[in-house]
Amino acid sequence: AATLGASASELAAVEEDLASARSATAIEVTLNRAAQRLASGQLVTPRGNSARDLFADVLARDPNNIVARQGLASVATKLAMNARADIDAGRLDSAEQLLKQAATIDASSSELEASWRALEDAKNAAAAAEEASRIAAEEEAAAAAETQRIAEERAARPVPVSSLNRTRYVAAKYPRAAERRGLDGWVDVIFTVGTDGKVKDIEVMGSEPGEIFVDSATDAVARWEFEPVVEDGQVVEKRAVVRLGFALE
Repeated sequence: AATLGASASELAAVEEDLASARSATAIEVTLNRAAQRLASGQLVTPRGNSARDLFADVLARDPNNIVARQGLASVATKLAMNARADIDAGRLDSAEQLLKQAATIDASSSELEASWRALEDAKNAAAAAEEASRIAAEEEAAAAAETQRIAEERAARPVPVSSLNRTRYVAAKYPRAAERRGLDGWVDVIFTVGTDGKVKDIEVMGSEPGEIFVDSATDAVARWEFEPVVEDGQVVEKRAVVRLGFALE
């Protein structure tokens, strides 16, 4: 019985040694796979079979495994370095996600801290550039609006008829009613020279005496023709003003 008891004890020890050896072998295999994933850049994917997950699996079975701890630190460092590359390329959202993943693995990493600072600086620079772009766009829009306003104001402001090239002139007829009464007078007329050179939109700005000469003045102006007005290489409409005088000889 004693001999049998010793054999059972020895058998248990052997089984324990075998289990320990199997566990050590399994850990070694897992560490090798983790190292391969680390070298190939499979840091956090595929899920369950990435360098991070495999090193974490080893630590779950052997919390004091130095190789696994160092492996996880390497994963965090590489994630931070990848984040720096994304920062340099302007992929700030991607960089932030990588840094958050690194922080869950090794929040004390010096590379991680430096990368967070770089990300913050990049975000500030991007915000400043966006603000500068916004201001520049607003200034450009304001300048364009001002240019348009000036152009419209210039187009609306009447010019003396003498500044235009008139190609057809019709004299105003002296009204018989004014002639019989021996009246002299004048009519101020404002009108538009269209892009075809013809007159339109005739308005009377003032007249003396009364309106006796108005019809004669506007009838004459309506039949005038001009060379089309060209500004900045474009044919435009132009407002013009003229005073037509009426005097008996």
